[in-house]
Amino acid sequence: MEVRPVIQISILDFTLFPDYPEFYATYKFLNVKNHKIYTDKVRLSVLDLKQIKMATEEDISYQIHYWAKLFKAATWEEIKMLAKNNEALRQAAETTYVLSADEQIRLQCEAREEYYRDQRYMQKRLEKAEKGLEKAAEELQMKDKIIQQQNVQIQKLFDELELLKKQQKEHL
Repeated sequence: MEVRPVIQISILDFTLFPDYPEFYATYKFLNVKNHKIYTDKVRLSVLDLKQIKMATEEDISYQIHYWAKLFKAATWEEIKMLAKNNEALRQAAETTYVLSADEQIRLQCEAREEYYRDQRYMQKRLEKAEKGLEKAAEELQMKDKIIQQQNVQIQKLFDELELLKKQQKEHL
């Protein structure tokens, strides 16, 4: 029985190995001791969107650089320009447009949920802050009463001191 190959393609917006930048790289499993390839049926391909300028002639001949530019495009206008002369890119762009319409609805729903979650979180923080303020106000009232009591005691002591001074003057 013939086993079909397994190919995993990673499209990265960062350089996987900064010391060895490549636009398109293929990796296979191998024995690290003798460097014998485990199988031709499994391979990892990596497309680095940051390294489009490093596309080789072979990459260009297979139009891999166009696909990279398509993935890198930020606007629908860019995508349309890239896809206008390539049927496969055009079909991919149309499919992406249709799928992203649903994606936009999903993103709007997620944004709404996040808004409500943020509102609930802010409400809880506000309630906690209000309770903290109430407790601080109560403590402040208690301390104010203590200060008032101490002021009354101080006034009594001043009055008593004045009385003693008066009595002392009378005895002299």
